Amino acid sequence: MCTATLARAGGAFAVAAALLTGCSDDTAGHETGVSVANVHEDTESFDGEEVTVSAEVRRILSERAFVIGGVEGAEPLLVLHDGGIELAGESPVRVTGIVHRALDLDAVLGVADEPLARSIHETYGSEPYLEALDVARLEG
Repeated sequence: MCTATLARAGGAFAVAAALLTGCSDDTAGHETGVSVANVHEDTESFDGEEVTVSAEVRRILSERAFVIGGVEGAEPLLVLHDGGIELAGESPVRVTGIVHRALDLDAVLGVADEPLARSIHETYGSEPYLEALDVARLEG
């Protein structure tokens, strides 16, 4: 049973109604916001908005960059954060952050050295990403 609820600061409530009618398998734990798939499906509406998603860590790129979601055909979502939390692959996390439509190289240079930043930008540059305000590991 999927019980997604919307956790956004401001934004269009019409989007909320549409999002609450669908569920995704790319979440982990009790959903407290939108799914990774929702962010990909409606990036324009979420751009600049604060959201909370719960999903499994799929790939750790650096101490301050990791990828969540991306299961069963869903696209993964890059997360950039300030660090300070130890993560492991396939561990469930809850991330609250600001959605950005596309990755800016300067944003990645803030979380990784230049060669890694360029590699991350090359891979995820045209995809939405989350600028994390809070990252929490979930029991799982």
